Amino acid sequence: MITDAPHKVARAIRQDKDTWLIGGEWNAGGDGNKPRDWLNACKAQGFDAKHTAVAWAPLEKQSAFFVFPDKPLKGRPLALMATGRLAQTDVPWLGVFNLGECYWLCGVDNKLAVSPRWEMWGTQEDIEATLNHSDNLGPLGIFRNNRIRFDDPQKAWEWLLESPNQAPMAVPANAIQKMLIRSVMAMLILAALGAGSLEGWHWWQGEQAAKQAARLRAEEAARQAAIQHSAAYLAQQKTALQRREVAYWQTLPRPWEHAPVWSGFLKACDAAAFSVEAQNGWIPVQADCQINPGSTSSSMRVTWHRSALATVKRLPKGAEWAGSQNNDRVQTTQTLAITGSASIAVPPLADMQHILQHWTSLSQQWAQSGVVNIAAPVQFTPHVAPIPPFVPQNDRKNIQPPVLWQQAIVTLTGTWDPQSGWPLAETGFIPQSIRVNLKNPITWTLTGVLYVANPS
Repeated sequence: MITDAPHKVARAIRQDKDTWLIGGEWNAGGDGNKPRDWLNACKAQGFDAKHTAVAWAPLEKQSAFFVFPDKPLKGRPLALMATGRLAQTDVPWLGVFNLGECYWLCGVDNKLAVSPRWEMWGTQEDIEATLNHSDNLGPLGIFRNNRIRFDDPQKAWEWLLESPNQAPMAVPANAIQKMLIRSVMAMLILAALGAGSLEGWHWWQGEQAAKQAARLRAEEAARQAAIQHSAAYLAQQKTALQRREVAYWQTLPRPWEHAPVWSGFLKACDAAAFSVEAQNGWIPVQADCQINPGSTSSSMRVTWHRSALATVKRLPKGAEWAGSQNNDRVQTTQTLAITGSASIAVPPLADMQHILQHWTSLSQQWAQSGVVNIAAPVQFTPHVAPIPPFVPQNDRKNIQPPVLWQQAIVTLTGTWDPQSGWPLAETGFIPQSIRVNLKNPITWTLTGVLYVANPS
């Protein structure tokens, strides 16, 4: 597209036996329903009548001037087919279309009028450069909520030509001049013929006005139909996007797939915790084994207390002194190897109330010898997981993801060996951490996550 000319250069494209004009200069406001007004506006804007085709869009209240390098061509403004596809809720709006011969960019403002700045054509590279230029990112921001793009020419033309708008014809300005001259001559002849002929002239003008009013009513009815069609089209697109979102979320990894099992975790933690011996007067008092998030590996943190025989000069192997406020306590960390993982069976979401009742019953049974505590369940939705990459950025704030699962933290505390008699084989109960209080009496605290899933 020529960019160093004083005005944008128009282009005419033949499609479905019609000539469509793009690359116009658009002016808003005024009343341009008379050819003389078109011609006056053309002159006022400094356009050369020998190279300019002029159109007036009555519904949009806009004048369009299509400036050609040579003789102006007669055709219909393609931008008015785009406005006909839009409702008030769709704007501001920006469309990018591959028309086959070239790419075309068209913006529509919040008054359903063609944006003077953003109606242009060029190569695909031209349009991409325009959209991504740093100087344009701010002005283009008003279109962030409603954008459409067609890189397939067939689909682009199908979308545009489904518009109910009857785009008015753009007429070469020099042809308007000739028509006005003929009209003046006709008036002079009629005046010479007398009042009878003048009445006929007024009747003819009335007929033309009635036809114009009828055409405007028909266009308004078509616009209302387009609004309904557009709403149905957008609803269909939204439904299709929601189906893709649901399918995507069902592919997200579930925490109970390939999860560590309690038996392997307990064995590793038990062996590691009770193999720790006092060092240099420092006494191991607590071991915390933790499943690393998103994996079946684990680590153990040992807490040491200083006895009267110990000093911070000689710490347990691997410990670091944290400063004067921690003279009597230090920690060490080591990695644990866990054997055994499995895909754990998880009950359905509908059973959550029954499961909570079951765990409450267990807490009552344990009341004399230990503690079972279950926290309130928390819903997991994809708001806390990656949003599908194909969801448009502007739609993400309105996304309504399903509840994929619920989870509740369960804590078991007791003084006897948890490898015998503890309720660890409950459905959907997956290990998270183990704390062993190594002081007498030895106390175990096991924390796991209880899952119930929304069936896919």
